[in-house]
Amino acid sequence: MKIYISVDIEGVAGVVHGDHCGVNGGADYQRARRWMTQEVNAAAEAFLEAGAELVVANDGHGGMRNILIEELNPEIELITGSPKPFSQMEGLMLPCGGTEFDAVAYVGYHARNNTDGILSHTISGGVVNEVKVNGRPLGEGGLNAAIAAELGLPVIFMSGDMAACLEAEQDYKPIVTVATKVAVTRYAARSLTPQKAQRLIREGAKKAYETFSADKAKGFVFLQDHPCVIELRFHNSGTCDNSARLPGAKRLDPVTLSFEAPDFLEGFKGLRGMIALGS
Repeated sequence: MKIYISVDIEGVAGVVHGDHCGVNGGADYQRARRWMTQEVNAAAEAFLEAGAELVVANDGHGGMRNILIEELNPEIELITGSPKPFSQMEGLMLPCGGTEFDAVAYVGYHARNNTDGILSHTISGGVVNEVKVNGRPLGEGGLNAAIAAELGLPVIFMSGDMAACLEAEQDYKPIVTVATKVAVTRYAARSLTPQKAQRLIREGAKKAYETFSADKAKGFVFLQDHPCVIELRFHNSGTCDNSARLPGAKRLDPVTLSFEAPDFLEGFKGLRGMIALGS
């Protein structure tokens, strides 16, 4: 079985502040990207030990050059750098269509904007207030699960803060979730140590792989109606003004645009286009 891992940083154990999430954070960022790398290793090594023939990890945070490739298990392949057309899910789909993978896993995920999660946001914290797909609010995990579902793949494992785990169990139902921390406020948490989080991630990933292998029907697939209607609510009308220039975008109110596509893969491109123009 071949496993694809989408990786973010805000849900990693110990990460609670913007300094942990980008180069301007200095030493705190360097520590956090090492924790991020270690959590990827924990999940990927569990999949490999359980029998996976291939594990590919995609760095999906910020500029997407966070994971320390020299510290990854040498059997893991890494997708790194940006821009990527499918962002946190780049490489899941083959250039000619279809996929080589059997299942998807998430590491380091966070909850969507307007929730009580650590560093909660949806794709672009400065632009996006809310995203709905056919009337259903979704965060990054749900949106990425919809991409996987278009290719017939389930999300079998997810690690992140408790709010992200609860969101996952509601929106796309991975087989196993591992909570690395619980929010006290948006910028404070009761966190597991990196060592314990990695141990639980290793155990959870192994359980997810074995459960999915034993009965693929247990892998939940997020079914998306067609056509696909994306609604993007912005923080302010000026950002919406800029994004309204996207061909096909329809203004619903001063801060909301909609974009209709034949399927979610095309709808996602429209969503990213609106966000890019708003940025």
